[in-house]
Amino acid sequence: MSSNVSKSAVSTSEHALSDITEVSALLLCSKRHVIRMAERGLMPPPIRLGSLVRWQRGAIEEWIGKGCPAMRRSKEASRAS
Repeated sequence: MSSNVSKSAVSTSEHALSDITEVSALLLCSKRHVIRMAERGLMPPPIRLGSLVRWQRGAIEEWIGKGCPAMRRSKEASRAS
């Protein structure tokens, strides 16, 4: 395969959008747990397209690679400070 095709494939996968089923499978957790983490700012924020909720696959994979750090402080942590 040519290098142009492989670069294009990598670029496309970085910008691909994943639904909650795919994200929960990547994280090996329940869909409800993904929702809780997103609500608390513990993971990359989702993209909302009308009633659809999606995550950038590249952002999720990068976040996992960094050890899943909290993306922003949770409301509970802010109140405790």
